Amino acid sequence: MDGQVLRNDEKIQTEFISGYVTVMLSMAFFMKEQGFTPLAGIKAVFAHSEAMYPWQRKIIEESFGARAFPSYGMHESVAYGGGCEHSNHYHMFPQKSIIEFIDREEITRR
Repeated sequence: MDGQVLRNDEKIQTEFISGYVTVMLSMAFFMKEQGFTPLAGIKAVFAHSEAMYPWQRKIIEESFGARAFPSYGMHESVAYGGGCEHSNHYHMFPQKSIIEFIDREEITRR
């Protein structure tokens, strides 16, 4: 990975970074190994398409110097959920579809 890619160009002024959780995590590890300081001006990292575990979130947020927001859903946008600045829980977007949550314990009792 070329460290030049990770320098935030003053002319561009990147505020948000978006990518797969594993890609964001790989970049975060690279930044730590190379001694990069968090990128100036980054307001949020949007990590999607994979579950983000607390330890991954911690590394990503430390490396980028911004809150990491996970999102998860079907590519076709049939079901979609994402995080917010107030919690680490997923919020489902009803504009996309009707989502039914099933109690696993109730199913096993039948």
